[in-house]
Formats: sequence, structure tokens, C-alpha cells
Amino acid sequence: MPDILIADDHLTVRLGIKTLVEEVLGKCQIDFAVDGPMLFAKLRKKNYDMLITDLNMPEVNTLQLVPKILAIRTGIRILVLSVNPEHIFARRVLVAGAYGYLQKDASDSEMNDAISTIYSGRRYLSPKQIEGVSSLLTEKGANPFHGLTAREMEVAFLLLRGEGLQEIASSLHISPSTASTLKTKVFDKLEVTNIVALMNLARHYGLGDGSPSDIS
Repeated sequence: MPDILIADDHLTVRLGIKTLVEEVLGKCQIDFAVDGPMLFAKLRKKNYDMLITDLNMPEVNTLQLVPKILAIRTGIRILVLSVNPEHIFARRVLVAGAYGYLQKDASDSEMNDAISTIYSGRRYLSPKQIEGVSSLLTEKGANPFHGLTAREMEVAFLLLRGEGLQEIASSLHISPSTASTLKTKVFDKLEVTNIVALMNLARHYGLGDGSPSDIS
């Protein structure tokens, strides 16, 4: 019997995913996690066949989620779901070791295909991601956000949320001076000089409208 872990902080989402999983895989043993600490605790106790998780889990940094999961359960098949833009986050999540990435507004047929593909041990690319791979081959580096490291991306998103250097340092458990250095690197790589320009760039590349509420 398939052993599946579903991680999301919203009950309706967890139950909806459970229904889809059972439609695709039949009778399963399904466990739930509602935040980062619960997710990690369950992974330490049990060797699941597959994990379906929200990217934005409470009490864990977004871009550190997949590496932390794999540090506990190397090789676990992970399907990441998120409201975050697919063309920005899918590549990072897949490179980090996830088997697939889908936005939460994906159709049931896409979800079913992803669940079936990943459970069978294969990696899943959505039609949008396949198109994105083709674009990267012809427009290498077109999106400047792709040039940021995982840590720099975290800083960029915290800046877009309106956090100052002290708050960023606290959120990422780094010193204020390190936060300042990372902010400078982000601005240099993206060729912006202030937060307004950063928001405009985020809007241009599809990160909501570039306002803090769209990045949360």
C-alpha cells in the first residue's frame, strides 16, 4: 500500500490532495503535516514513498524546504505545490532535488499526471516547464532572477515583503552585516538601486505586481 505524506497548512487543501491521491493510486496510507517542524518530525519517523508539500510551509524558509527534506530522507519523491510563479520557482525546486513542481491552480488532470508520474519514480515537467526549457535554450539568462543564489533569492523576497535588514537577519539567522552584503549583491545582479526598482523588476518578470502582498 502506498505510504504518502501530504504537507499543507490549509485543511481544505490537504483533503483535496488526499482525494486526488486516492483517485490515482487507490487505497493509501496517508499522513498529514501542517507546518515545517511537523513535516520534518514525520519524515524522521517514517520512510514515505512520496511527499506532496506546499512550498510555503509555516516555520521554514521557502527555498530551504527541499534541501532540508532531502537531508532527512535522501531520495524521497517530492511533488511541490505553490501559488508562487512557476517560471521563477520550478527550476530552483527541481534543481534542489524535487521530482516535480505545480502551481496550486493546476487542473486535476495535471495533478493526477504529476502524482502518477512521480510515484512511479519518474520526474514530472508540466507543459509550461517544458516550454520554459525551450525558452532557456534560446534566451539563456533572460530572467535576471535566475542568476541569484538561493540565499540571494530569499533576501530579494524578504525585501519585497517590506522587511528591513534587521528583520532579514533575524528571519535568516544571519548577521545584519551579512544581510547588508546580500542585499548589495541582489541589487548589483538585478541592476537596481532601490526597492521601488526591485518591485518594478519583480512585476515585469511575473512575480505578482511586485508588491509585498504578492510575495507572501
